Amino acid sequence: MRFRSVVAAIALSTLALAGASSQAHAATWVQTLNFGPMGANATSPLSFLAFDTSLGTLTAINITLESTLTARVRVNNLEGTPLTWTSATGSISTTVTGPAGTSTSNALSISDNTGGTLPPNSEYIGDFFNANDSDMVSVNPANFAAYTGGGTFNINVSSSPYAVTGSGDDGLLYGGNASVLGSVRLEYVYTSVAIPEPGTLALLAPALLMGGVVVARRTHKGSKKVN
Repeated sequence: MRFRSVVAAIALSTLALAGASSQAHAATWVQTLNFGPMGANATSPLSFLAFDTSLGTLTAINITLESTLTARVRVNNLEGTPLTWTSATGSISTTVTGPAGTSTSNALSISDNTGGTLPPNSEYIGDFFNANDSDMVSVNPANFAAYTGGGTFNINVSSSPYAVTGSGDDGLLYGGNASVLGSVRLEYVYTSVAIPEPGTLALLAPALLMGGVVVARRTHKGSKKVN
């Protein structure tokens, strides 16, 4: 009876020690891929690794889009008389779209306030300006399955047409050149599988050894012959 009590006590102590030091904890897995430079009205697919469910249970998936616009404006006077302009603004947007339609966008624009009077049949070509934007979207938990399993999936980055508007005399034509580049960051937030830490295993060893000694002694006593 005493033997059973000792073994039971050792077992309970061992389980309690293991459980106290092998709790699951929050973890993250981040992948970042770059895109561009890409022109206006273009699409760039980026391939990401799907979440491995053996790592734990997903609690959140975040997609962050960071974009940089490099652009300039052009102002044309195709009339036979001088025309004056005061400013011009170039705008473009980049959109990231993941599985299950999850998406977010960056709105980017530059302004050129050089202004001036253009002689007949002449053109103004501005300097390049930069603009930056960043935005994040969280995936609906109902769509987590589209981001898990083996293999890869695509997150697409697309750019809109480059639109230029201006302020000036009637008859002026506005245009320009633009390109965008940036990065897409995919973050998996999950609760990891509980695994005993190395320190816990070291503490468990003496308890397990003690249990072995007790069992061995009990077995030895039970094997003695009676004369």
